[in-house]
Amino acid sequence: MGVVSYVEAPTVAGHLVAHILPGGSDYTRRKAEVIKQWWLFNDQMVCECEQEEVLQFSDWRAPCHVCYTRRDLKDRYNNAIRPITDARLLQPVPINKVGVQPTSATFKPLQSDEDLTDETVVAVGVEFVALRLDQNERGVGKAGRLSPSRITIIRGDGSLEGVAFVDDYIAQAEQKVEFLAQYCGVKPGDLEPTISNKPLTSPKAAYLRLRCLRDLGVKFVGYGLNSDFQVFNFQASKESLLDIAQLFCLPGEISVPLRFMAWYFLGMHVQKSGRNSIEDAQTSLKLYRKYKELNDDPSVDFSAAVQRLYRAGRQHDWNVPA
Repeated sequence: MGVVSYVEAPTVAGHLVAHILPGGSDYTRRKAEVIKQWWLFNDQMVCECEQEEVLQFSDWRAPCHVCYTRRDLKDRYNNAIRPITDARLLQPVPINKVGVQPTSATFKPLQSDEDLTDETVVAVGVEFVALRLDQNERGVGKAGRLSPSRITIIRGDGSLEGVAFVDDYIAQAEQKVEFLAQYCGVKPGDLEPTISNKPLTSPKAAYLRLRCLRDLGVKFVGYGLNSDFQVFNFQASKESLLDIAQLFCLPGEISVPLRFMAWYFLGMHVQKSGRNSIEDAQTSLKLYRKYKELNDDPSVDFSAAVQRLYRAGRQHDWNVPA
């Protein structure tokens, strides 16, 4: 069953949220008692919640719709999740206001002769902003949580290898947005539909692009993909994730920073003035090529190469030499 509610809060626009109680055998054991687990769906945020929270209504949360599910629904209907494979979802559809012309010089949309298959490799770079929400906004959001502000997806092979086909700036519903240099290079105004000259999209559209690529079977290359995709509430199979942070990581050790790996293996200086999703994606792709080169060379001991990387990192305190 499920409950849809209208939520109002001082710092965000009013919107709908859903509390869902999955059917079947979805249970959680707590305090030696087996209870059914409710889930809160709030835009791109999904988290567990207690039944007491579901039933608690107030002046800031009003119930709109209650849904029930037939117990024999699965026997009567095929409710399997259908894959999304329409490549038209990957084409840019800016949501900028009329009169504001977004620039597209940073990417080249997919052409009709570019096929995406399970052999295709794409590289992903993501930038984030921090949402400064009030602590008393129960169920509306988490104080200080990150939200994706820009996502870049570049081609991993072909004649246009390294060229982006998606470079979306993601509009933010919340007004209290903090731009952090370590997470993003997005500037104030870039995410405002009324004034931005960047190609803006909605969080849902950005998610659907990732979902389409996943369902088409492509492989994702990037740095810290697991944590980046968690912010999107997006999941992909382990086989489809080629995470540079894990490919060059020793068991039980911390991940080597992307900028240090780029300097050590490629002789490149990246992230000198903060994050840039295009640069991050292109660097990740080059490091993936380096990873394959080291693994395919029978004269190279890959484990020893990674150990040398860690020794160099500790020697320089993980700072890239000037």
